[in-house]
Amino acid sequence: MAWTCEVCGRIFTQKDQPHACASHSLETNFSGVKAKWLPLYQRLLGKATVDLPEFTEFFPATGVMWRHSATFAEIKCKQDALEALFFSQRLRPERNPTRHLQTSANRVIHVVEFVDETIFADLMAWILESYRLTLTNKPRNSAMTP
Repeated sequence: MAWTCEVCGRIFTQKDQPHACASHSLETNFSGVKAKWLPLYQRLLGKATVDLPEFTEFFPATGVMWRHSATFAEIKCKQDALEALFFSQRLRPERNPTRHLQTSANRVIHVVEFVDETIFADLMAWILESYRLTLTNKPRNSAMTP
């Protein structure tokens, strides 16, 4: 049975799961030198709300997680680019990942950097694949950071 922390709203599989509650927001994650990336993120989010099934945003300190019953994508704000993290069943080198992490025999996290909208169509297809793939996951809290 899932447990939701009353302080930070994170969902865990174990009741009273130890964790660090942190209250972040879109504005705090895109503050300072990273503020220049907020309009690009907002355009990506606009496309995602049209192209993807229903999901919610969650704001850990590392960026913005997109979730249904599990996290299926994370957008991180770096100084020089935005990073999209998403799952696939296998390594897909044609996606030109900046880096990747094999999390299990049939799960790979791809990290793709972008600085403009030219990648949005491909990125939405990859994130949709991740959405569908993670629907089979049980709800749990797991950082996607490789």
